[in-house]
Amino acid sequence: MSTSTPTGPLTGVRILDISTIIAGATAATMLADFGADVIKVELPGRGDGLRDLPPHKDGEPLWWKVTN
Repeated sequence: MSTSTPTGPLTGVRILDISTIIAGATAATMLADFGADVIKVELPGRGDGLRDLPPHKDGEPLWWKVTN
């Protein structure tokens, strides 16, 4: 979590990201880059489908890290 104060045209806007896989996560990332506060919600007990998609390094899903 960042300790800096967000800046940008979407500062003060809260986004609820309930998407899965790549497109939604990419859009949420761009909104966050413009200052929005993005809350990522994943499927209970399963998480985002990208968590299962290889490649993994040290047990961590690399695609999930890139997109989220």
